[in-house]
Amino acid sequence: MTFSALLIGNESLTAECGDVLVSRGHTIAAVVTHSPEVRRWALAKGLAVEDYGPDLAARLPEVDWLLSVANLTVLGADVLARAAKGAVNFH
Repeated sequence: MTFSALLIGNESLTAECGDVLVSRGHTIAAVVTHSPEVRRWALAKGLAVEDYGPDLAARLPEVDWLLSVANLTVLGADVLARAAKGAVNFH
């Protein structure tokens, strides 16, 4: 069973988890990051990349899961609500 996800984070662990997701057939609908390295990784994979900001939720698609990996930025309830099944915070 595959799922769609938003991947949010700013460290190499974010990209490593993204690689695992993709290798298992899951869909990453968008990546949110401050990190130039994570941005480069996502763009090389053909993934949509979004910047943090007050209108972030409006720019994100609806997905099954929000995965916050190595992310120290507090996410608003509007961003968390983009995930139908829930959000996981992983450091």
